[in-house]
Amino acid sequence: QDLTDLQKRFTANAEEYAKEFPLRAAYFDALDSLKESSKVKLREVLGKGDTDPKKKAAFLLEQVPQGVSIFKLEQTLARMKEAAEKRESETSKRWHANFDYAEARLLSRLVYLYEYNYTMGQIRNDALPELTAGQNGWRVGVTGQKINVTEKKAKDYAKETKKLWKQIQDEYPDTPWSLLAQRESMTALGLQWRGKSD
Repeated sequence: QDLTDLQKRFTANAEEYAKEFPLRAAYFDALDSLKESSKVKLREVLGKGDTDPKKKAAFLLEQVPQGVSIFKLEQTLARMKEAAEKRESETSKRWHANFDYAEARLLSRLVYLYEYNYTMGQIRNDALPELTAGQNGWRVGVTGQKINVTEKKAKDYAKETKKLWKQIQDEYPDTPWSLLAQRESMTALGLQWRGKSD
């Protein structure tokens, strides 16, 4: 059966499907959650005039959908951890790889959202970098592998993600999953505001 057919079976009755195939159901669950999370609007640019006190309060509201997305992804992650306890019931190595890859992507998205939220918080805390002559605002840019968010949970997720990408490369060598994991593991998750002049 191809993936689309299996997904239709999952969508038709997720609960029943999960009883029979816990890992596969968790994989489809993760895909749905990631798809939903990708629709959350994330601000990348901030104008010079956007930092007055009145507008600052609005940034808190802007962060609400990100917070909701984090909450939902964490619920999905909890369901994945539950499904992982029944890993032995899944005999297909391919589905083990699918599951591991989806979990790593879910964790990676969580790290990114935590980091992004922290970066947005800097607007309200007056922690934006000074603008130089000719700059008219700020843009969010990547800083590298290391995240700046101080929250322990986010740091734990980042460690877990790194470990999982490595595990996928080790356990499924010379496969598409290994190549994807290698590429994903190089994604920079650290963010910061930088002055912009365009």
